[in-house]
Amino acid sequence: MEPLENARLEQQLAEEKVALKEQKQQVEDLVAQLEAQGKALAARYEAVQLQQARLDELPTKIDDLETQIEALQASNPSPTKNANPNLNLSLPQTRALLSERESQMADLDAQIRALQSQVPRKQRELERLEDELQPLVNQRKIVVAQAREARQRREEGGVDEMEERGRWYRASETTLREVLGVKD
Repeated sequence: MEPLENARLEQQLAEEKVALKEQKQQVEDLVAQLEAQGKALAARYEAVQLQQARLDELPTKIDDLETQIEALQASNPSPTKNANPNLNLSLPQTRALLSERESQMADLDAQIRALQSQVPRKQRELERLEDELQPLVNQRKIVVAQAREARQRREEGGVDEMEERGRWYRASETTLREVLGVKD
């Protein structure tokens, strides 16, 4: 291997490392974004389910309350109104309020469905990016292991194969130049 080849490979490795780091950061950002969005959707979904359960119980409660109101009004007629305006609503007004709340729930359900339809696409994109990232990670591990081995051999006083080849090539070049009478 020529020194220029080594330099070129080292430059290529450095560029691939930078690209790998950028892709890894993008993937991490995308995963964090998806997780945050998933958590937000889950919280909203739970809130919607809770409200839906409350709304499902509302008609029977309304009927019970109307019966109680009629009984109380019959036994204790009162000219004063309650401080809570929702308690002073008539049946049609209560039903209108219920209808409004159900409409809001339907809108929230539609939004949740729209966001849930985006989750598989984002998941596929994440998987694709992870598939692209895996070979680069594996290649990086191999190169790092080779570099560690070379460093360890040097630290132990040994000479690695590349260095030996370089010395042999330099010696061969010098000998050929002397034999052929070629000057720099």
